[in-house]
Amino acid sequence: MDNNVFIDKETYEIYENYPKAFNCDKKIAKTIAILNKKGYITKSSCEGHIEFSWNEIDNCDIDLIEETKNSDSYIVLNKRDDSFDYLTRSEIATIYISFQKNYNFENLPEGFMVETDYGYILRKTIYYFENNKRKNREELEKEKDKYLKILENWAMKLPINERMI
Repeated sequence: MDNNVFIDKETYEIYENYPKAFNCDKKIAKTIAILNKKGYITKSSCEGHIEFSWNEIDNCDIDLIEETKNSDSYIVLNKRDDSFDYLTRSEIATIYISFQKNYNFENLPEGFMVETDYGYILRKTIYYFENNKRKNREELEKEKDKYLKILENWAMKLPINERMI
């Protein structure tokens, strides 16, 4: 459940949903504002959160247990006849922007790709490991900031979407 509300700065009224605003991660906010001002309407976005955590996966097919047992990234919790539960270590952070429609961009920002399975999404995955060595938080944040800047520069160079005027 979301614990945030909006308070209007002029009237100080409290809103669960504020029709004139939407939530956005701070480090990608400038890019999202640029895109929307130019007529490339976004639905959601993420600046790519670096998290060193474990996630629980329940009821995985038992046929995959050997593969899971032989990896440093998994811990088997409960084993049953036909399934098992395990913990998996976070190994990626994803910077993404989901758009309201397919804009067929002629050029994409360096390192980014488009996915169309669940809408039109511009995405960059940052991997926690390189050459079987885990990157430290400073390296990951530096890489993330590099790609966020590439994304912002790309957005600034986009022409205004004439179909939106």
